[in-house]
Amino acid sequence: MRKLLISAAVASAAVIAMPASAQGYYDGQGYGQRGNYGYPGDRGLMQRFHQQISQLEQRIERSAQRRAISPREYRALREHAANLRQRLNRFARNGLSRGEVQDISDRIDNLRDRIRDERRDGRRDGRRGGW
Repeated sequence: MRKLLISAAVASAAVIAMPASAQGYYDGQGYGQRGNYGYPGDRGLMQRFHQQISQLEQRIERSAQRRAISPREYRALREHAANLRQRLNRFARNGLSRGEVQDISDRIDNLRDRIRDERRDGRRDGRRGGW
């Protein structure tokens, strides 16, 4: 009888532990991805980045409609925003590392600065440089 109870206890402990071990480990930054923001923690971060890029695209559109930027500047800024969105999507496939998060954040800031500078430069013909 005692052997039967010990065998049953060992078997039940193995069955209970199996689902937990099958899930993999979670290190607070992603499942099995040390140093990454991977699944599931990067969902909010990705939404925030996509929202920021969408807002910048809207600013570019409004600036073009108001003729605050030239058609040439408009095309360059739109291309920059599209490249940024592609880069974000490429990085996000395997989860975002800290370096990738910083890179995307810096590039969003850079695009925001470029939009501001293009609106302030006073040129509507797309030319750069001196007279």
